[in-house]
Amino acid sequence: MPVITTNTAANSALRYLNINQSDQTTALNRIASGSKITSASDDAAGLAVSMKLQNDTAVLNQAQTNASHASAMLETADGAMSEIADILERMKVLATSSLSGAVESERANIDAEYQQLISELNDIAANTEFNGTALLDGTYTGSTVEGKTTYVDTATESIAGGASIAAGDTITLTYDSKTIEVTATGGATSIQSDIDAALNAAGYEAGAIKASINTTALVLTEQSTDSKLTAASATIGGSAATVTHTAAVAASKQSTLTLNAGLTGADSNLTAGDKVSFDVNGTTVSFEIANASGGTAPTTASIQTQLDAALTEAGVSANLTATYDATTGSLEIETDAGDTVDLSNGVFTDKDSSSHNSTLDFMVGTSSADIISVSIADMRTSELGASSGTALSSTSVDTSANATKALDVLDAAVADVAEARATLGAQMSRFEYRSDSLATTEENLDAAQSAITDADVAEEQANLSSAQVLTNAAIAALSQANEMPQDLMRLFN
Repeated sequence: MPVITTNTAANSALRYLNINQSDQTTALNRIASGSKITSASDDAAGLAVSMKLQNDTAVLNQAQTNASHASAMLETADGAMSEIADILERMKVLATSSLSGAVESERANIDAEYQQLISELNDIAANTEFNGTALLDGTYTGSTVEGKTTYVDTATESIAGGASIAAGDTITLTYDSKTIEVTATGGATSIQSDIDAALNAAGYEAGAIKASINTTALVLTEQSTDSKLTAASATIGGSAATVTHTAAVAASKQSTLTLNAGLTGADSNLTAGDKVSFDVNGTTVSFEIANASGGTAPTTASIQTQLDAALTEAGVSANLTATYDATTGSLEIETDAGDTVDLSNGVFTDKDSSSHNSTLDFMVGTSSADIISVSIADMRTSELGASSGTALSSTSVDTSANATKALDVLDAAVADVAEARATLGAQMSRFEYRSDSLATTEENLDAAQSAITDADVAEEQANLSSAQVLTNAAIAALSQANEMPQDLMRLFN
């Protein structure tokens, strides 16, 4: 129906022109920005996912940098330890040289160099730094506290004066109805190995009887409730010693491993990141303390769950019960009564202790829980070789006797450095693999984000060309529609 008051055709053409111009603008924006989401209305869900992926990608990039820093720091420490190893080698040569009868008058000169090298070792330990952080002075060895295994109500033999046992002294044990002779090869520090050797020779496992010093007595404790240890006699310093036998009685459990950090204040509580390690019949079981569900502090129940999982992972079949006292910070791991399970070598490592040494932590993931804690051994001479009973700092080679002692300490110091470098190497390897993993993850997240946000330039160019043609067509149609009322006016002429 011809009308002049309403130009429906023009309105329709104008609407399509606006649509086509909007499509053209959208295509131009996507081509110019390279993104198909230029406003939240384009894809609200996609934008939300994209922002999270973008944040994770940025964090992963920094995490790779953190891993790279960690590797560089560990390499710095390893380089210093390599120099320490070379110095220890020279010191061992000097100690060996001092044991030559041809240098009686030159030992003072040999010792002068030896003492200078001790000073150099201390300087290296104090001055090896990475970005201002001292690495080898013992600050970052971590807080590691040994656990204690107790055997409840088991048989014991208390040998009066046994603390002064010396080479040649003897102990006669009645164990499993057999007589086992033990001859001391050294002092109290070596009697455990002497007992283990005698047990092995008699067909029993080493460690079945544990030796410990209680004031002046040497106490031998059976490591089960089987009551195999029934009597003992001993000759100490050429005289018969008084031996007190305590028989085993019924026990509610065979053994208890107590892991108490011995720390103070807030450090006495277990926190996420602390580590627990112990041996079950010689097999190492370890796990890292995690928070309970909901992010709350660890509890007995949550630790029990971790303990069970760690036992399964280690392939150990044992019924162990964890009990955690949040007040004292004590964690006890107990065996069931009658189980032939030996808990030993317990170690608790506090992740970040203010009353003990701490660790260097590196975030290498997208979560605050993605932390790798690094500990670096103390390379000061007051610690090197201390496992031999004497620290390297207390040695000299000014006499034949001192040189002989120094060689034993140097052997222990070399072992300490070798172990420390092996630990550094293991940590560097872990960071290298983690860095590779982070790079792969970042690449995959980038690809996922690209699929959501990146514009297909070829598709958008095609959309732009189509929108331009339609816009031109709409302009032409609008022009024609605007002329239609003028054509109708001719009817009045």
